[in-house]
Amino acid sequence: MKTYKKNFIAVFAVVLVMILLLPSAVFAVEFPKHQNYIADEAGILTQDVISELRDINKNLLGDYKLTIAVCTVNSIGDSDIAEYARQLYSNWKLGEGVLVLIAKEDNNYYFVPSTDMEEILTNEVLASIRDSHFEEDFSSHTYERAVKKIAIKLKNTIVAGMQERAAQAEAEAAPAWAETALTALKDNGIN
Repeated sequence: MKTYKKNFIAVFAVVLVMILLLPSAVFAVEFPKHQNYIADEAGILTQDVISELRDINKNLLGDYKLTIAVCTVNSIGDSDIAEYARQLYSNWKLGEGVLVLIAKEDNNYYFVPSTDMEEILTNEVLASIRDSHFEEDFSSHTYERAVKKIAIKLKNTIVAGMQERAAQAEAEAAPAWAETALTALKDNGIN
């Protein structure tokens, strides 16, 4: 009887471990692989637009170490688009910037700004950009035009925000420099 109990417990433990490991194996998400922060699995982008996106990223990377990543897929299945987009962002190991995800057959999209970009790309700013530069083309299934327009608007918004940050940092640094200079002049007897 004891052998029976030991065997039952051993089999039960093995089955339990298999059940616990099964969801991670069955439900593991395969993300598209990007090339220079662009993946077009849905086949909605022409080479010209892909080249434009790469040029935008080349400039943003060179000037600010930022990217606008674009991923198009046919479908994300039953996945929540926000969760899928955040996992994709992490899977791609994106640094600073923003991810634009389009799930064509699901008729859905999602934008994920990096933590550092949330100050520039606030929810309100992203909603405004979406409404004025993306939604109409996306709704009429002119996806390529929607991607191109939003990438340009995101780039312009990011550049303006980064320039504003630099100006603020410079303005904050100037008084400290001026104060140091005045102190040095006073210490040397110059009023």
